[in-house]
Amino acid sequence: VTTLTTFVWTGTADVIYLDVNPSFSNPVSYAVSGTSYTVTDPLSSYGSYYWKAGRTIGTRIYWSENYYYFRTGAN
Repeated sequence: VTTLTTFVWTGTADVIYLDVNPSFSNPVSYAVSGTSYTVTDPLSSYGSYYWKAGRTIGTRIYWSENYYYFRTGAN
């Protein structure tokens, strides 16, 4: 996967979390809209990442049932 990854999901989301750990203990949060988002700062080359999408209602985030794993390449 490219270091300028595009995340794509179905349904409604307004936030995605990205982390190197599947427990999301230190995530980077991106405010999103629509059904896709492309990171603007390149991720690390040859990095391993997990991500999930969520929707905020009030002060609570309802997360996707699953989280997803990917690895970046050289670019």
